[in-house]
Amino acid sequence: MRQALRWHLLLENPADGVEIPQQLRGEMRSFTVEHAQTFLKAALATPHGPVLAVLLTTGMRPSEYLGLKWQDIDWTRQTVSVVRSVRRLDGRWYFCDTKRSRNRRPIKLQRWIVGLLRDLQRRASADNLCPETDDLVFKTASG
Repeated sequence: MRQALRWHLLLENPADGVEIPQQLRGEMRSFTVEHAQTFLKAALATPHGPVLAVLLTTGMRPSEYLGLKWQDIDWTRQTVSVVRSVRRLDGRWYFCDTKRSRNRRPIKLQRWIVGLLRDLQRRASADNLCPETDDLVFKTASG
């Protein structure tokens, strides 16, 4: 419409003054403690268990937990630092800084998650499936 006004194809914007109805947002629902325990019990029996446990217990965004590197984990303080995210652009994956500086934050990990991550790190260093992605916490066989 703005372009049509600039080209003098319209005298005025017919959409001016139109009130767009508000979209109702559904209330966010989360797992109950029982649902979370059931989910984790099933998830931990799969190869994706560690990543699912981390996302459920930390509330990190997918772009954040998929961008985690081993250096982001402070084993003594039992925290993980969100300092980067991963993005897909033109079919390729890229690491980038978090969108906003306030998104950079440490997150306290539960003790059992730290143990889970230690086991994952031991298995990952023993497997050495994709050497160029050795520093990533969560990866597939192809990286």
